[in-house]
Amino acid sequence: MKKIDYVIDALIKYNKEIQETKVYMFTGIGRVAYAKECQTVKIDVGRQTGKSWYIARTAKPEDIIVCMQNYTADIMKERINGFNFEFVKIITPPDIFEMKIEIDYDTVWIDDAYHFDKKVLNDVYFKFAGKCKQFVLIG
Repeated sequence: MKKIDYVIDALIKYNKEIQETKVYMFTGIGRVAYAKECQTVKIDVGRQTGKSWYIARTAKPEDIIVCMQNYTADIMKERINGFNFEFVKIITPPDIFEMKIEIDYDTVWIDDAYHFDKKVLNDVYFKFAGKCKQFVLIG
């Protein structure tokens, strides 16, 4: 395990624990606000620190990864294939509107989240809130 893995793992675990104490808020504030306020982990520790590699190492078939553009999505696919993991769905912002959600996801990973426009992030939340357990915005 890399040093960054311990940090990110701890933050994700802590958020899941907090969610258990905030479930009552879901009906009061709605699915999108609940996702933003209670189901989101935001992580940034600078450039080239292994955050995207972390996603590639830990993403599961029941997760979805959102990359900013096709170029970064292709890089993520290569990284994931290097670990010989089962297929993980990787999308870019234009795919969000066309995508039909047929399953509930565990985690929506947003790689290089700092570069995403607020409108695109809102689109991600509107599409997946209530259909996943956690949003992890990295970078």
